[in-house]
Amino acid sequence: MQETHQTYRLNWILLAILGWELIFWSVFIILNYFSSWQLISDYTTANGDYLRYENQQFLIGLLAIPLLITIFYMNVKWRNRAMTTHFSARLRGLIIKPFSSINTFIGFFFLRNALAFLIIALANPQYGSKETGGKAESMEIIVALDISKSMLVNDMDKRINRLNAAKNGINQLINQLHGDKIGLIIFAGKAYPQLPLTNDYAAAKLFVNEVSTDMITNQGTNIPDALELALQSFTAEKTAKSIVVITDGENHEGEIQEIMNQLNEKGIYVHAIGLGSEKGGPVPEKGGGFKKDENGAVVMSRLNPDLVKELAKLGGGTYLIESNPYPNFKPLIDATAQMERSMLDTKTFNVNQQHGTFFALLALICLIPALLWRNSRLSIMNKLSKI
Repeated sequence: MQETHQTYRLNWILLAILGWELIFWSVFIILNYFSSWQLISDYTTANGDYLRYENQQFLIGLLAIPLLITIFYMNVKWRNRAMTTHFSARLRGLIIKPFSSINTFIGFFFLRNALAFLIIALANPQYGSKETGGKAESMEIIVALDISKSMLVNDMDKRINRLNAAKNGINQLINQLHGDKIGLIIFAGKAYPQLPLTNDYAAAKLFVNEVSTDMITNQGTNIPDALELALQSFTAEKTAKSIVVITDGENHEGEIQEIMNQLNEKGIYVHAIGLGSEKGGPVPEKGGGFKKDENGAVVMSRLNPDLVKELAKLGGGTYLIESNPYPNFKPLIDATAQMERSMLDTKTFNVNQQHGTFFALLALICLIPALLWRNSRLSIMNKLSKI
């Protein structure tokens, strides 16, 4: 009996390992076999009542288990051989502390299962489904961007003109949207659609970045025409709608009161953003130099903040005056966020039930005793060590 305490009982350890492997793989294969069999059933396929894996490629990691078993068994066998080769039975009894083959197997048992459950957790098994509902809420924003020649003035920064600063701000606005639709209208002496309402934000940024003052030859700042076109561009959906006018406010044309009344009746808010400085700057010409008046004097373009404030007041919205080349549209973003979004749709759909977390927890539960087992002094281990 003393002999068995100073050497590992290889046959017993091997039988214990093979017995557990038979149980584990039988359960694993049966569950996956029935999963494949159930796929032929229209009912189970439709309702998600079958076992499947979100990341099935991770299951190949289970091949590491036979390798781990081989390494463990060969290590135990090598230790037995080393002890019997270098020490006599009498000497082993004197210098080697008795140990238990059961404790050795249990430590490996936890380590092996921690690995298996971790691999299964990474594969993320899914079984069954639950019904859940989702609400789609949205609002519509149309940006009316002034692209008259005065938007080329560099009174905000020597390297960035008013138009490029407007693009920076619009992109910032787009980054804050979540499911909302945005459209773009360009205007000078006349307004034209540049981008229909969309929630494809990547495409929206491309259209914004392509805008230039060369797109419209008819000069001026025809804000009423831009507001009229924006009104026509909204969808018939019953959702919150707003217009964001970005301009320097120079050379304003037309009467805005009539179109404002129509917008107010439809509950459409108008926000206004003025870009530039009241000090102003010269208007660059395409061929070089600066725009001059009939007397040969350089024309200075200045921001008209009064017009910007009037637009927001009549439209019931927010106004911003910005002279920064990277304007902060956060107040405007906050104002649009507070608008009541309408619920466009409610859908009910099935969601696969995930069980990867359960197996990750099992892996952790097995890993802790696998690491601490040898140092434990629990009474149950002391009893097992006497077997």
